[in-house]
Amino acid sequence: STPANSLAYNAQVTGIGTNKGIHIVADTPIVVYAHILNSARSGSTLVLPTKVLGREYYVSSYASNPGNNSKSEFAVVATEDNTQVEITPKQADANNTYPANTPFQVTLNKGDVFQFQSANQGDLTGTFIKSIATANAPCKPIAVFAGSTWTAMGCASGSSGDNLYQQLFPLVSWGQFYITAPLKLGSYDIFRVMVKDPATVVTVNGTPLPLGSLINNSYYEFNTIGNNTPRIITSDKPICVAQYLVSQNCDGVNSDPEMILLNPI
Repeated sequence: STPANSLAYNAQVTGIGTNKGIHIVADTPIVVYAHILNSARSGSTLVLPTKVLGREYYVSSYASNPGNNSKSEFAVVATEDNTQVEITPKQADANNTYPANTPFQVTLNKGDVFQFQSANQGDLTGTFIKSIATANAPCKPIAVFAGSTWTAMGCASGSSGDNLYQQLFPLVSWGQFYITAPLKLGSYDIFRVMVKDPATVVTVNGTPLPLGSLINNSYYEFNTIGNNTPRIITSDKPICVAQYLVSQNCDGVNSDPEMILLNPI
């Protein structure tokens, strides 16, 4: 294990943290989780092994309610030297270095971390990140983590919040069949369905979602207010599904916001 600073405490808003990644190696198979914990704030994620990392990712995050100081964010970690990464952000970064919807490139070495944070209340969901080939090397696998510094969501009066923190699944691992379960009866959850192709047909319990309800050409969103039952989500092309817990005073459940990426069947 290589000592390093936590991504959550990387002071820079947007930029490269040289050798800030944490490399864990074991002589027998292991499972790794990462947990951010500070005072009343916490978030955790399963950490994927390097052999299943991909080269293309779409960011899942969430914007905070207006008036809350929150930055949507992601971090790209290189597993090999001279890794060229192209990013097309859905929002400009808080430093106004990279404008929205304009591709830019960064070069990372093994263990380097590129962090990108939006301006306050921005939502980076739908940002496209890919490793690209150079004249001297093919595209290389990368890891991508995403979330927010602090988020309150679920209703206009939502004020209780928490950070969001998940390692993203690469595009090659997306699926076409998902089964969801409510996180707690009596509450409600928010779901986002990410698509690569805007023409993807997505159904929830057999009913197609209207193509006109696609947000930013990137994702559908629906919630389970009034009908918090299991949902079956299917599609004709690969999709990614994220499930969100809402703020405590939006559903009366004693818990903070959270983002969970669901596994396809």
